[in-house]
Amino acid sequence: MSKSRKPSLFELLENKRLLAADVVAFDSAACEIAAADPGKHGEMEWEFKVTNQDGVKAEVGVEVECERGVAEIEIEVELEHAEPGSVHDVTVDGQVVGQIKVDDEGEGELKLESDSRNIPNLSADSTIAIGDVLEVSMSDLTGDVEDADEGDDDELDHDSDDDDRDSDDDLDDDLDDDSDDDADTGGDDQGTVAGAATAEGETENADTSDDDSDDDSDDDSDDDSDDDSDDDSDDDSDDDSDDDSDDDSDDDSDDDDARGSNDSDSDDDDESDDDGREDGDHEGDDNESETTYIARLTGDGSATGKVELEMEAEHGETEMELEIEVDGAEPGSVHEVLVDGVSVGTIEIGDTGSGKLELSSEQGDEFNVSGQSTVEIGSILSGQLADIGDAADVNGDDVLDTEDVDMVFAAVRAAATDPVYDIDRSGTVDKGDAETLLDIMDAQPGDANLDGVFDSSDLVAIFTAAQFEDGFVGNSTWATGDWNGDGECDTSDLVYAFQFGRYV
Repeated sequence: MSKSRKPSLFELLENKRLLAADVVAFDSAACEIAAADPGKHGEMEWEFKVTNQDGVKAEVGVEVECERGVAEIEIEVELEHAEPGSVHDVTVDGQVVGQIKVDDEGEGELKLESDSRNIPNLSADSTIAIGDVLEVSMSDLTGDVEDADEGDDDELDHDSDDDDRDSDDDLDDDLDDDSDDDADTGGDDQGTVAGAATAEGETENADTSDDDSDDDSDDDSDDDSDDDSDDDSDDDSDDDSDDDSDDDSDDDSDDDDARGSNDSDSDDDDESDDDGREDGDHEGDDNESETTYIARLTGDGSATGKVELEMEAEHGETEMELEIEVDGAEPGSVHEVLVDGVSVGTIEIGDTGSGKLELSSEQGDEFNVSGQSTVEIGSILSGQLADIGDAADVNGDDVLDTEDVDMVFAAVRAAATDPVYDIDRSGTVDKGDAETLLDIMDAQPGDANLDGVFDSSDLVAIFTAAQFEDGFVGNSTWATGDWNGDGECDTSDLVYAFQFGRYV
């Protein structure tokens, strides 16, 4: 007999009439492991194998890894003994997310990785199909859970959950009592996980099997939302820089971090948690500085792109890293990349319409670029780099906060033309500017108080503000629950926030 199942976070919200959409919370037993110890990484794996009447073998594997409350999902689809040269669409809930091209040996493979903006939501009831060879529901897959630190596997019934998922009850109490207590991160709080298809060879491995929870470098590479928990996750009690970094919030250094200003930190320690600060920060050492420039690439077609340039100066030498990404381009096409009219390489577009070019002076790549360079992707995209700190502070008060977000959202709704709101320097004021600003601030949908995480305190804050579907048009702000920029706090904002899968 299966264990009784406590309602997921999404079901709790639906019961309170906070979610009207048919959204199913993806099983997050992996995140339940991670919740017990922030230094651990929970993993879940499902697989399904079948041979059809024609002898074609198909295998579908799904892996979910949760690191500090953030889920990454990877799908791998394989074919064997298929007709050489045949092409099979891979669909998720009826939407094509990629293709498998069968080679001369009758084999083919496609790997997909999560990116919440590009493919349909993957839920516990989603259906994955490979042409007419295989169609399988996530509920049909068998799986197990692995604690990546311990390496122990426990058998998991996909339709059942552990009885000790207290976090949903904690959140229920938070919403009923408007309490400020943070909910525990276990259970189904992860919400729906969405993903984007990436052709084989382009998928980044999310596995971090050699992660050490007391290693400063891990904490440095974590999302900046972990800034407030550095003291808990680092075991080096003699590292004064952690405390210095946290205490700097009283001196407005957090604001400096978010906007990438040129202000120097007062900390003199050589080891510092500030290595993981928001891109665009400048190190406090007089001999070291780091600046990040960005550009959003646009064109006449459906393709989009973005450019990020990191310049780090140390003892008179400058290292540069240039990363260019393209989405929505024609699969199989190849485009020359020009920086200020000079070719620096090419981008080959994969089956999913995406491509990437990475250059690094440290690796010996030769390219000339500045913080104001113009980048062109063939004839389809172009854009100009800009310092992220200068671009983001739209009200000019030297502070990046919710007021800047609200001003950009309002400008987008009003179809404003003032270039001060053109954060990505694309020449137009649109949703891309709001997304770029949020990226710069490391502000994810749901983080109403901009403390770096989306948790129960944010939900309590917005329901305390009492603007949820209150009938007043356009009266909501980021701090009161307008996370999609339409001026309202309603169901769509909650769905949008949970689709990112970062609730902790």
